[in-house]
Amino acid sequence: MIALGYRCSRELFSQEEAIRTAIKDLAKKGVECIVYPSGHVDHMDVAVRRAAVTGANQTALRLQDTLADEMGCDLVEVTAHAGARTGKGIANHAAWQGKVYSRSGNSSKYPPLVESTGYGTGAGLGGWNCRHSWFVFFEGISDPAYTQAELNDMNAKKVYIQRGKKLTEYEASQKQRAIERNIRRWKREYKAMEAAGLDPSEAAAKVIRLAGKTERFSFADRFKRQAEREWVEGFGRREAARANASTKNVTKPEIHAKLNDKDIYAIDQYKSARSYRINAGLRGEGPLSDADKAIVQDIDNAIQNYLCMRERFIVPYPAT
Repeated sequence: MIALGYRCSRELFSQEEAIRTAIKDLAKKGVECIVYPSGHVDHMDVAVRRAAVTGANQTALRLQDTLADEMGCDLVEVTAHAGARTGKGIANHAAWQGKVYSRSGNSSKYPPLVESTGYGTGAGLGGWNCRHSWFVFFEGISDPAYTQAELNDMNAKKVYIQRGKKLTEYEASQKQRAIERNIRRWKREYKAMEAAGLDPSEAAAKVIRLAGKTERFSFADRFKRQAEREWVEGFGRREAARANASTKNVTKPEIHAKLNDKDIYAIDQYKSARSYRINAGLRGEGPLSDADKAIVQDIDNAIQNYLCMRERFIVPYPAT
């Protein structure tokens, strides 16, 4: 893990390259899980990614500490980003991001950095998987980087997914992470079943169906599929091709037999150039006509009629 942090901080490799190299090295040594002193167990790839993200950010924060000490600066402004995690106390990053704090805690105007953000703890600023940082702030000279309106907008429930449910960016990202975890889980099971000479078709089907689920986020640029988060050492193109081949037991005529003419027409419409206009309307970039709304409803009915289609045609509903 020390070598991993060194590779990232010295920019010898990109973060993804460093993560992949570390996972391969540990996999060759037969390491599958990491057991923490608390007793918590993580799969090796999960622990490696967390160590890379956290380690790189903590290195940057230590440099900021040194810089602030050299400049004799007590005030700092914490960065902010959409999708900050929520929770209780210091674990609620969305609550403390984007504000000015006192490093010493002696300011009568600004709250203390450590107590307010949990700086230096696992759950707080600079902790596990945290992407926040901070920069020196000179009162009367520095201008705040964020207005309260901008911070409120970052935390607003403005991401739309299936069935018109509004989510914050963080809530939506957690759904995406859950899908990615399940994809990795079934890839591992596929490898294990194949190595044991057993039928891996169930695991293969799960991988294919879950991969289709990631398309529910494709209408929002920030939720494009992140294939690197689905990667499992030993599950490459050959394994993916074999897994895909083992799930092709349902032919197109069988699929159509499950759908009525209205369902098939709606899906064909969504696969056509009309989908651009429909998706633009669902994103709020233009009006959605009554006819297009009807097509969206018909697509949803088709999804419900056939489970296989549900994983391949995920259509977000407009807000109600």
